[in-house]
Formats: sequence, C-alpha cells, structure tokens
Amino acid sequence: MADNKVVDLNELLPQGVTIKFGNPPRDIDIPPPRTGQLLRLGALGQKMQTVDAQNPEAADQLDEEMAALLYEIIPGLNNEPLHTAQKLKLFEILTEMAMPEQMDELKKRGITLDPKVKPKLG
Repeated sequence: MADNKVVDLNELLPQGVTIKFGNPPRDIDIPPPRTGQLLRLGALGQKMQTVDAQNPEAADQLDEEMAALLYEIIPGLNNEPLHTAQKLKLFEILTEMAMPEQMDELKKRGITLDPKVKPKLG
C-alpha cells in the first residue's frame, strides 16, 4: 500500500445479535459464526434447496444437522426444541451476520457472487 493507509481489521468483525427465546422469554446473545460454521451453514443451505421431499429420512437428517449446527453456534439455546420457522430465521440471521456490509453495496451495483464458482487459490 503506497499511501501507508491503516486498515483496521477490527472494523470487519460482524456484530452479534440478541434474540428473545424460550418460555418465559429470555435474551440470548448470538455470536457471529466462525468460518467453519459459516461454511457448514452454506452447505446446509445448498442441501435445503435440493432435499427430496419424497424422502422423509433425508429431510429428517437435514433437520437434525441444521438443529445441531444452530445449537453449536448458539449455546444459549440449551438444546431446547426449535420450530421450523425459528430454525429458518436463525439460519437467516447467521447468514446475514456473516456477510460483510460491502456485499450489500455490491448487490446494489448489480454484482453478485456465484457460489458454484470455486475460487482458485495460490
């Protein structure tokens, strides 16, 4: 960097979110997902789009995988049962948390990333 600009990597850290959950409702902090967790969220998202509704075992397995990952990322849920709508909303919250603000700006400009295109490393 020729102009000696200081880049604050801390500004890139996503902020956590607080949700209300349980009976009685309590506040639960959701931390931003780690990279590995984010990759697994993406893989589960792909599976959700391709799961065969005619195969109940596959759908149940996907549901279990999704719940397990949510409980891992958000330990405050205490493995309490989640409704499908709650799981999907949590999935959405975590995905949005992991997306840098710059992605929104790129979308506004009509630039999107194709998840099927694998980046070349090295």
